Amino acid sequence: MKQPKMLLMKYRKRNPQAHKLGWSGLHLGHFLCRCENDTVPYAPIMREDLHHIRTNMINFIYKKGNMAKTLVQKVLFKDTSPKELYELYLNARKHSRSTGSPADISNKEGTHFTAHDGHITGQNLKLVKDSLIVQSWRARDWKQEDPDSTLTIHLEPKGKNTVLHAVHSNIPDDHADGIDKGWQSHYWEPWKAYLAGKRATKTDKN
Repeated sequence: MKQPKMLLMKYRKRNPQAHKLGWSGLHLGHFLCRCENDTVPYAPIMREDLHHIRTNMINFIYKKGNMAKTLVQKVLFKDTSPKELYELYLNARKHSRSTGSPADISNKEGTHFTAHDGHITGQNLKLVKDSLIVQSWRARDWKQEDPDSTLTIHLEPKGKNTVLHAVHSNIPDDHADGIDKGWQSHYWEPWKAYLAGKRATKTDKN
């Protein structure tokens, strides 16, 4: 079996423009190669979506000649199941309540969604119940010629806890910092507060 580093070199050889992405591009290339090599737990699920991710990333480089960014985040949610997080994101009512902003979203593949009162739009590309979410994703203030980004959320159970792995690729360079902070301030932190409140309410009733 080929090692991820060898596959990464193969990826870079096939895509000579990839060096323009800098560290983030190499990280995504490594991630994609790991999926191809079945060295991540959700690789078999991801493989059919890799072409979409690669195409968006490479097209962005060739068409614009600018740097696209990839964000990689890992968040631990204590005493939380993958099912709870999956529903927080894909249930419109729970999504809206936990973030404090209106969302129109569903748990069906192929459907389009909006979040934060229409500021975010996209489409559900691949869904695996309580485990995987892959979406096209863009913000209202992006330039019209900016291609959609790709968001991948994998929910990994760890005993009573869940580790959320998020890879957000093909983000326009001038929006990357804001989106990086936005996931924390508009999702992960509010989610933790929302879940803590639900647990506290349940405890009070008992």
